[in-house]
Amino acid sequence: MSGFECFLADVGERPSLEHSIDRIENELNYDPDNCKWSTVKEQNRNRRSTRWVEFMGRTMSLAEAIELSGLPQARVKRRLYVYKWTVDEALAAR
Repeated sequence: MSGFECFLADVGERPSLEHSIDRIENELNYDPDNCKWSTVKEQNRNRRSTRWVEFMGRTMSLAEAIELSGLPQARVKRRLYVYKWTVDEALAAR
């Protein structure tokens, strides 16, 4: 098998043109067990600088939590960084 054939066997076919290879754990190598196909949005939420929060019973990026809350991003970030609200307060209050 060629290098590309081995790669394809490990990660599978590209789901769409909007997907590219992403590392699950940024500190680890591009090994088959640490790679997945992700969209740009998913990759942007998997950076070292991502703030992880508990929301709706699970751990997720702050960006995902804000999206799920339905609140404007600027409002939530102002509550967190200017007013120093907790994550729960910032995401729950209307």
